[in-house]
Amino acid sequence: MRIAYLLESADLCGGVRVVLDQARALRSRGHEVRVFIRRGQPTWYPYAIAWQTASQLTEAAESFRAEIVIATFWTTIADACRIRAALPIHLCQGIELDFVEYARMRAAIEAAYRCIRHKFVIGPWLQDRLEALFGTAAFEIACIGQGIDTLMYRPGRHIDDCKTYCSPRPRILIPGLNTPVKGVATALAAIHHLRASGMRCRVVRVSPAPIDRLAEQLGEDDECHVGVEPSAMADLYRSARVVVTPSAPAEGFGLPFAEALACRRPVVATAIPSYLSLCQRHDYAFFAPPGDVPAMAKMIKAALRQPLRAWAQARRGARLVQEHFAIEKVAERIERASLLWRDRGGLRR
Repeated sequence: MRIAYLLESADLCGGVRVVLDQARALRSRGHEVRVFIRRGQPTWYPYAIAWQTASQLTEAAESFRAEIVIATFWTTIADACRIRAALPIHLCQGIELDFVEYARMRAAIEAAYRCIRHKFVIGPWLQDRLEALFGTAAFEIACIGQGIDTLMYRPGRHIDDCKTYCSPRPRILIPGLNTPVKGVATALAAIHHLRASGMRCRVVRVSPAPIDRLAEQLGEDDECHVGVEPSAMADLYRSARVVVTPSAPAEGFGLPFAEALACRRPVVATAIPSYLSLCQRHDYAFFAPPGDVPAMAKMIKAALRQPLRAWAQARRGARLVQEHFAIEKVAERIERASLLWRDRGGLRR
C-alpha cells in the first residue's frame, strides 16, 4: 500500500512520535509510507523515515498518489477528505472534544470528526466514547493499540536498578505538560504533602515545552528538563525510582505511562480507563483516583516504602507492554484493518 500520514506539526511530543513510529513500522512491513507535515521538521526523531514539509497537505499527498491517507489530528481531517482516489482514515489518540483547551472549537471539531467514517483508535475506551458522542453506527472503528518503541524504552541493567532502589533520596519523575488533562498539579501537590511529613526525594520534571509557574513548587535540588529527545527520555525513566502519571480521564493513552512500564519502572498512575486497560488484575502499577492529592501521596509513599511490591509490579508492567503494545504489533493491526476496509469498497474511485 501507499500510505500518507498528515501531521499538523513536527513538534517534539508523544502524539507526533507515535505517528512517526507507525510510519517506520509500516515501511518495515514493505509498504511505501510518507509523512506530510504542515509545519516544522522532525529532526529530533532518531530513525530514518520518509517525510516532507508541505503547507498544502492535500496537494502533497495527491502527488504521492496515496492509496491510504491517515489524518492524525482534527485539523488534518479536511485535508484527508479532499484527496481523490484514496481511503481516508482518522487516527484518534484522544478525543479533542473532551479537552477543555478546545471548548471554543467544539462545533468545528465535531463537524470534522463526522467527515471520516473509518477510524483507528488506540483503545476500546475511545471507541466507547466515540459511540457515546456520535452513535454506534456513525463510524467503522478499529482498535489498534498504542505503539511503544520497546527497543528504545526497555529495562536497564539489574545492577543499576539496585542502585536506584537503594538511593537515600529517591528520584520521582513527573513527565508532561501543565495542562488539565495531564494532572501535573496533582502530582506536585502530593509531593509537597509528603515532604511536609518528612519524606526526602528529588523531583524530576520533564516537559516538551518550557516549564511554567508550577516550577515554583520544585525545590532547589530538583530537576527540570525541557524538550528531551526520545533516547535521553528513556535514560531519565530508568534513573527514576518512581514515575508518576496523574492524567485525567480524558487522556487517550499517556505515552509516559506505557514507556515507564516498558523501562521496568514502578509507576503511580490515576485510575482512568486507558491506564486500567492493560490487564483486568491491575497488578502492574499503583493507582489513585484522578485529582485526589491525599490518595496520590499515599500511593507514592507505598511505591517507595514497599520495594518488593513495586519491583513485582514493574516486572509485570514491562511484560504487558512488550506483549500488547510493541510498535510492530500495532503496525500489523493497522495493515490488517486498512486492507479490510479497502477490499470492502472503502477506497474512493
